[in-house]
Amino acid sequence: MNQYAKLMAPYDAAQHERISQDTWGDLAPVKNTSYKGIIVFAKSCYHSGTIYIINSEFVGLEHSPWLFEAMHEQLNDYALKEGCVYKLKCTFRNYRFYGTPKLVPIN
Repeated sequence: MNQYAKLMAPYDAAQHERISQDTWGDLAPVKNTSYKGIIVFAKSCYHSGTIYIINSEFVGLEHSPWLFEAMHEQLNDYALKEGCVYKLKCTFRNYRFYGTPKLVPIN
């Protein structure tokens, strides 16, 4: 990263947040509101640890950058076998998921 990029990084991050809020703000989860839903996802079998979201549905909550980011951050926190598909029935509240992923048989 060059010196200019380092200097501008905090401004760029703040600007990105402002633009996201202006563009997608109406889709942001409401603080202290619980959303029940499911996430179907897979963990890569190639030791990359990559999580692939196959589908997600939450009652009363539209897809948004905040939901997408929370899924990718938190699904990696679970101890998951690589090369498997999971279904997580959960509650999403204050940017956290509450629930335990279940292995989906694929054969």
